[in-house]
Amino acid sequence: MRASLLSNRVVAIAFVVLVSAIVLGLVGTDENEGALATATQSLAEKAQRAARNDSGAGARAMPATAAPAPAAPAPLPAETTFVEDEMLIDDAAGFDPTPVIEDPSAGEVVGVVPQGDPAAPPAP
Repeated sequence: MRASLLSNRVVAIAFVVLVSAIVLGLVGTDENEGALATATQSLAEKAQRAARNDSGAGARAMPATAAPAPAAPAPLPAETTFVEDEMLIDDAAGFDPTPVIEDPSAGEVVGVVPQGDPAAPPAP
């Protein structure tokens, strides 16, 4: 379907213009805000109004079965300090997952002779 839709040059240009107009309507330009920015701003204002109304009403307006609001996260520190590279390196102590391979020269020698080989010695 994609090939048939964009095979005509005029249809392809119209498709690009339509998609560009939709994006400009949602995101907006420097002069006017788009629909997403307007919706975000109105939701933020509603949340602020709700927070002001809840703080003025106090605990008596809250039903007994309602769960308490979660605590606000702790503020971030004003300054960020960096640690040395040695502090970031893991000591890697613990189980070693590499397999234990015995020394092949210490074991017994086993010869494998394919069956049906005319040069093979007869089986005992």
